Amino acid sequence: MGKLTELSSDFSFKVYPNPASDKVSIEASSLEGIKEFKIMSIEGKELLRSELNGSIDVSVLSKGLYTVSILGQDGVILGTEKLVID
Repeated sequence: MGKLTELSSDFSFKVYPNPASDKVSIEASSLEGIKEFKIMSIEGKELLRSELNGSIDVSVLSKGLYTVSILGQDGVILGTEKLVID
């Protein structure tokens, strides 16, 4: 199961299921101020970026370790979680 990341006293999120192979969802304590998500390889290459709405198709990703970042309206990263694709 995804680890809960505490970003501040009023915002936290988790990615689940984790590990995943097909689709993941992001659960956030508040959607206010969230613009989009991005998934990056451990090497720092951006692989997916989209508005946050519903589940995320990760079936196109190879097995491995990735990071999922939540971005605010101003493009600032609000938080990052690790994601394992198996």
